[in-house]
Amino acid sequence: VKDILNSNTGQIIKVGINSSQSELANYLEAHNEAILKDELDYFIEYHSSDIEKLTKIRNSMAENDSALVLPIFNNNVITHLFMVSKKNEGGIFSQEEISALQLVLEQSNKFIYAEDEIRKSQLLAGSIAHEMKNPLSKIQYHFERIDADLFDLDTSSLVPYASSEMKTLYQNICEVKSAVQLGSKFI
Repeated sequence: VKDILNSNTGQIIKVGINSSQSELANYLEAHNEAILKDELDYFIEYHSSDIEKLTKIRNSMAENDSALVLPIFNNNVITHLFMVSKKNEGGIFSQEEISALQLVLEQSNKFIYAEDEIRKSQLLAGSIAHEMKNPLSKIQYHFERIDADLFDLDTSSLVPYASSEMKTLYQNICEVKSAVQLGSKFI
């Protein structure tokens, strides 16, 4: 991006890291546009309102060697600031450059945010699956032990000797074992 703008440096900074960037973000949210240092210098010199606030913002831009600060929004909230140094050879930033760059950065930010949410969801799903497998494995083991200890027979040899309660119990154990196996496969 800095090559397209013909500038020396450009950096994307997450909002909220330090107080000077928060001041920039608050100003940008209120005005909903990029900040150009040259315009700030003009307002500070020729307007009397908000000089203190504008001077802080200009000083913050000077600390970061920024001539342009673009807000990057996600769901109408500024999440990052793109800070660009002066153009090489003393050029100025055009409104078209600023608008196009801001649009590209906002679209990129939406994809980055979506990818981050997907990654968080995958981690959560993996953690839940891991936590569910252990108890299901224990349940499956205990039902196999009950089946082996009580019946130790296949279904055909159980039928002639078992009472109706034993047949029902055996059928329930088989259904539970199948459900646990299906749940484990699903996880």
